[in-house]
Amino acid sequence: MNKGRRTTLNNLRYSYSYLNYVQPEDQEIAKLLTALNPAFKDEPLIAGATGYLALSKLLKTGRLFWQNIEQAPLTKGSNRDLKFNWQTAGNGDYQLAVEIDPPAILLLTDPPQYLDDSLGVIGAVNTHNLSTDQLKNILAAPLIPPEYADEFSQRLIIEHPSLPLPAPKKSS
Repeated sequence: MNKGRRTTLNNLRYSYSYLNYVQPEDQEIAKLLTALNPAFKDEPLIAGATGYLALSKLLKTGRLFWQNIEQAPLTKGSNRDLKFNWQTAGNGDYQLAVEIDPPAILLLTDPPQYLDDSLGVIGAVNTHNLSTDQLKNILAAPLIPPEYADEFSQRLIIEHPSLPLPAPKKSS
């Protein structure tokens, strides 16, 4: 197994001709990462459709590492489900929890991906036909005070029956 090597976006962008570890396909990846990085910082935010494409290309190189180059490079994992449920905070408010099963980090690429850093895999997330924008809105859902939980639950069921969200409270 080849040992990984840390590099920077600037190295990928400008050093193709003289760094032996920079491969021809890295130029295209550098262009995608640069598009994700309008402020020219060295750590682009991997998001949206461009982020998905960059991540897919990085994964295919077999040279994508997560935080630690001493570990094996990341590989493609099998699809995982996104699960939604409501949790009750200490004050009684309802908070929507969005989880990947088995647990992983949600990456808001388009389409969304997950990163399981313990297994070293990246894969697709079954979002139950939600778009990335819809998923972002769900992730930004406010806390629901207990006195509004019944009304919110009824409206969610009646006005948005196609959303894969359970109601915070079961209607009686």
